[in-house]
Amino acid sequence: MLEKMINKRVLKDVEKLSPHHQTSALESYNSVILRFAPKNVVFPFIGMLCRLYLSAIHFNDKADRPQATSASVPVFKVHFPKFK
Repeated sequence: MLEKMINKRVLKDVEKLSPHHQTSALESYNSVILRFAPKNVVFPFIGMLCRLYLSAIHFNDKADRPQATSASVPVFKVHFPKFK
């Protein structure tokens, strides 16, 4: 009985890890939007619309880039916020 409960929990965890439930792409896109249209600047409607279109074009253009490598080892950028 305990094995059945663990298996159900494991299956739920694996389901959450599947690529269909990942939010990293959405978070990346939101980061691109903030680069083109920061929240502390007020834009007119047409200006904001153009900036959103531009951010979507930029994100889609850069989405299929291969992983950066150095001596055939994948390179990752680690960001440490100053406030932590």
